Amino acid sequence: MNIFIVPSCINVNQGSVNVTDRFNQTVATYDSIRQKDPDCFIFAADNSPFPLNQDEIDVINSKVNFFLNLHDDTETQNINKINSIHMVKGLGEGHMLYVSMLKLKELFDFSKMNGRMFKLGGRCVLEPDFDISKYEGYEGKYIFKSRKSWQGPGIYLIDTR
Repeated sequence: MNIFIVPSCINVNQGSVNVTDRFNQTVATYDSIRQKDPDCFIFAADNSPFPLNQDEIDVINSKVNFFLNLHDDTETQNINKINSIHMVKGLGEGHMLYVSMLKLKELFDFSKMNGRMFKLGGRCVLEPDFDISKYEGYEGKYIFKSRKSWQGPGIYLIDTR
């Protein structure tokens, strides 16, 4: 079974995308994952500084296998306060990934699992040509994607895939 971790920060008062659009884009993320890998486990984590309403929570719960709502988590919200002052969004995302992995370790025995683990941003969708079968047979391995750089021919950037 493949696991997709989707960290998000939906209900926030900064940035150029309003809360309704952020929510809809995040739901589209879950839908794109489910379309490409119907049997996967979607683990959603949200560190919104303002609470999601119950309707939003219900929609998220209907789309994912596990929803970790970090709104009431003191440590998470302290990190959000640092972010609101210093604009270091990566710190909040890193924290969410750490907390997500701890929770996933409670839910699964990774030593007995097959499949891959993916991290996809909360307002990103899988590309139309994403094919989960391309990852079969690579359990226990890191997979990298190369892409052409804006710096010119012959220079490539590598990111994890």
